[in-house]
Amino acid sequence: MLTSTFQFNNDSNRLCAFCEQLINFKASGFGLKMGRYLTKVPQFLIDLCDRNNFPLVIIPYSLVWTDVISVFYELSYNLEREEKYSTLKSKLVGQIRVSSMQGLEWVGKKIYSFFDAPMLFLDQSWKQIICFGTKMEQENMQKAIPEFMKNGPDSRNRKLFDGKYYICCHCLLERFGAKYVLFSSDSMNILGELRDILIDADVVKEEDKLTLDSEDDLISQALPILATGGQITLKRFEDLEQRIRQTGGYYCVLYIGNCRTQHIVEELKDTIRGLEFDIRTFAVYNLDQKMALVLLRFRKEQKHYRATMELRQIMSRISEYLSDVEITESLFVSNIYDSYKKIEQSYMEAKLTSQYSRYMWPSRRLCYFEEIFPYYLMMNSDISPTYLDGLQKLESEAENSNFDCIQTLEAYLRFGNFKQAAQELFIHENTLRYRIKKIGEMIYEDFDDIATRQNYVVRMNLWKLSRGLHNQNGKIWD
Repeated sequence: MLTSTFQFNNDSNRLCAFCEQLINFKASGFGLKMGRYLTKVPQFLIDLCDRNNFPLVIIPYSLVWTDVISVFYELSYNLEREEKYSTLKSKLVGQIRVSSMQGLEWVGKKIYSFFDAPMLFLDQSWKQIICFGTKMEQENMQKAIPEFMKNGPDSRNRKLFDGKYYICCHCLLERFGAKYVLFSSDSMNILGELRDILIDADVVKEEDKLTLDSEDDLISQALPILATGGQITLKRFEDLEQRIRQTGGYYCVLYIGNCRTQHIVEELKDTIRGLEFDIRTFAVYNLDQKMALVLLRFRKEQKHYRATMELRQIMSRISEYLSDVEITESLFVSNIYDSYKKIEQSYMEAKLTSQYSRYMWPSRRLCYFEEIFPYYLMMNSDISPTYLDGLQKLESEAENSNFDCIQTLEAYLRFGNFKQAAQELFIHENTLRYRIKKIGEMIYEDFDDIATRQNYVVRMNLWKLSRGLHNQNGKIWD
């Protein structure tokens, strides 16, 4: 918070009270510009900041505000951009791998749309094939070509024109007729990222199939493709299958939603190390879409149930972590398989769990595919239209009731007792008992019967799921 203190009118008490608010709001610091409205910093303000370890920055009167603010803008812009570009790199490489036969125009448009960095593809005679950028950027790129032709392309030979860096190197997409590529940016890091993208993308082989020499090759190539929405097509190599069958293990995929940082994955790795489990961890991030994929590989020597128990222990620790810290990430866990060929299926299970639990249990931070599997089967089967008639009637009766019937019944079924459900609804326990009795009379059900309650737990989850999917794609049954 930067201020000239004009609004405090030399009132030290108001200044200190405002500083206390900043501390409570977890601000980064308090900057005071001296000289015009504040000539001396009150000692009790200094003491207040010292007690709370809160930075107090004194700005001299001679320093112009725009000079101060421009520094923050530049820092903020660069940090945000570098984080964005490192994230987009992994996403873009996956997309280029999946669609490697789209041609130079597709590749160039993708890179330019993500990085906003002009680029020019040249043939072996240094003639322009295709250029991406504004008209002025394209003109500047063409003017830079002769400078690089003198010494030939070299990624270490960077030149500065019009305040921007230019770099020319051998193009690794020669199958499209491009021999050289010229990049331009005001950031050297971005130029390196752009060059690496084309290097990584060029590992694509014919028909977009993964060529595998080891299990790690499979995982390191498969996860980025899955994270960018691609599909995996595996070539069959009998010797590789035999090696993986002998040395492989059990596989499980974790889909992390609302993922903004790498902290949750690091916590997962620390938990595995703390429990001393022999589990390998592979992770790939797509922070642009706020998600991450983590693949856990359990050792082969143990039984399937043992791997399941170890996974449960890990997730129990992670669940405690999620409840103790203020983060937004949620984890969705697939089943465990003993074949590397099921990695894509595991990913689809974890992603489906994310989609279904969003409607059934929106407050849950951890959910397993086995929990949503019965509902997945029901949503893809011919269920009688009358199965949800009771809940549909409660929804239609909402206007004739002085309370929300669906919300009331859902809270009661979720907690399983009147006291907790009443606290959730902020009503008296006896009020809830009266409402549940009235709901039972509306749909001719006895909720004192445990079988009825269990039945309606399933119906309520299916009701919320069907309503959510209906709002999403315009149809209830998919």
